[in-house]
Amino acid sequence: MQGVTEATVSLNKGEAVVKFAPDSKITLRQIQETVRKNGFSPKDARIRVAGRLFNKDGTLLLNAGDSGEYALAASPSAKEQWQHLQTLATGQRVVVDGHVPTDPAKLPPVQVLEIRVEKEPVEN
Repeated sequence: MQGVTEATVSLNKGEAVVKFAPDSKITLRQIQETVRKNGFSPKDARIRVAGRLFNKDGTLLLNAGDSGEYALAASPSAKEQWQHLQTLATGQRVVVDGHVPTDPAKLPPVQVLEIRVEKEPVEN
């Protein structure tokens, strides 16, 4: 797939680790479809995605540019991270590590495990 810089697959573990170029436009949904087309069933995913926070109709979302938008949700194991995320301003750039349960019908929200707030460059 164009935009993938590295992929490691373990059939014994039933997992794949896929790394993308910073400007990649590949989405998690596309990866899941590729897995299905090759005769396998996609499993839950652990992802790291960077983007800007925004709120739409009461849902906290992450705009990852060409890679799309991701709805964010609380993870039971990372309540403090979720609370911190909710205090950040709209438009704040963050990196989110999260868990995405497999759902063939739709892409469920990313359950936030960790966040890193990115500092904006200072303009002169």
